Amino acid sequence: MCYNCGCHIPDDDMGHPDNITTTTFQGLAQTLKLGKDSRKNVYDYLESQTTNPEAPKNNEIEEMFLKASKAWGQSIAEAKKQTFNMLKGEI
Repeated sequence: MCYNCGCHIPDDDMGHPDNITTTTFQGLAQTLKLGKDSRKNVYDYLESQTTNPEAPKNNEIEEMFLKASKAWGQSIAEAKKQTFNMLKGEI
């Protein structure tokens, strides 16, 4: 679940399927028809939300962060920050 907790193990959901893993991004890509690299799309989305908080929200991505934050006991903002930082290092 490294994307929302920062553990740097992208394929480990730490026992909770709502934590953000590589598999989560694959499912998101299928749901949103994003193509293969949904990680880049999520990174771009988070970056746009940071630079322009009034930018339109993507309900599926926001739901992913809501579930992940509840699974790990963190705020949505923390889940987004951890994921953004992890993705920044990958992209």
